[in-house]
Amino acid sequence: REAKKRILQQAKEFLDNQEKGVVADAVEESGGSVALWRDLVEMKPTSVSFEEGAHELLPCKPPTPKKEEASSRKYKWKTSLDEKFEFDFVRATPYETIDSINWHRDAQGVQRSGAGSEGVYFVGFYGSTASVVVKGSRNMAAEVFGNLLAAKLGLPLPLFRVISTKAKEGRSMLATFKDRDPHGLVTASIGSQTHVMVKDFVRGVNLNLLNETQLEAIMGKEGNLDETQRLRFKELSQLLLLDILTNNGDRLPLIWDNRGNPGNTMFSRKDGQIMAIDNAIVSLTDDNKTKYLQKVRDFVHMLQRSDEEGSESAHFHRVRDKFIEYCNYDYGTSGSLLLQKCLLEEIHTKDASFLARDELGLWKEHMEDFTPPLVGLHNVDIEFVISVWETLREQAEV
Repeated sequence: REAKKRILQQAKEFLDNQEKGVVADAVEESGGSVALWRDLVEMKPTSVSFEEGAHELLPCKPPTPKKEEASSRKYKWKTSLDEKFEFDFVRATPYETIDSINWHRDAQGVQRSGAGSEGVYFVGFYGSTASVVVKGSRNMAAEVFGNLLAAKLGLPLPLFRVISTKAKEGRSMLATFKDRDPHGLVTASIGSQTHVMVKDFVRGVNLNLLNETQLEAIMGKEGNLDETQRLRFKELSQLLLLDILTNNGDRLPLIWDNRGNPGNTMFSRKDGQIMAIDNAIVSLTDDNKTKYLQKVRDFVHMLQRSDEEGSESAHFHRVRDKFIEYCNYDYGTSGSLLLQKCLLEEIHTKDASFLARDELGLWKEHMEDFTPPLVGLHNVDIEFVISVWETLREQAEV
């Protein structure tokens, strides 16, 4: 009887450790995970501004207290399903370093975001306001490449890592989520994915959630901008350049015939700093690539002509219209002219070799060094990005 008890106990401990991802049969993390983290850190990306206790330009308002609802439970005592973790957006702060997280020991709970069709989760930790974001994606490689390119352009963005759900850390993370989420909503969504992205939590607010008064504080009133507000237009021009390079029309419809997506433009709560989020490349080939490059040429030609004439380009008028539509905020013709000038300066001031094949090729090599492979690799076409960059440069010099 005692021997049987010991065997059952050992089996239980083995299965528990296996779920936590700490046993020998769990695969090691792919080399690409470490290499991509190194690629990002070595570029010294612009950090998203945050200071503990500092005044925020866009403070997060506490949620309205919920009314007590009459219990519909059959029994008067609580069960584990009655305990629901609620992420504290008011007090949440970035995690100190996302490359060293003990999920099983420290993670308190996880909550799904209302945005993100493929699963975006906010994770809180015991005894701390520190938080991280975990995101699944069916186009992971394209997002990773877009994020690296954003860092290369100098845009503020959340630091990120890519981990395998089959490796030790990934298994520990999913087992913890399963334990903290008795309904199983989290693991049902991202548990089937081969990789997830762990990102810094940033205190930010999306464009579609801002109003006219808030945007005036961030970007100023027409014709009356201070240096900080002018910097916001420079950041917006960098974001537009990133989208042109990656053919990302899922943000602001600068050269794309769509309505855009205001949820993919985020501003820091501290000072309105514009952040690069949801950056995915959509590469094109053959005739579609040729047509896109011609669209880029036409765009730069109109941009140069408008800049020389001191007039608002039709492309930038579309962007301005979206700010009016989303937030009832109009930075005016002078704001469009400043945005146009900033984008031209971004193209002119960067060296022709700013986007080098060797560096971009190394990023892709690291993305290919995952087992199983990262999904979305077919969308990462280095030659497409180089062609767009060369087209921008050549047309700007005409």
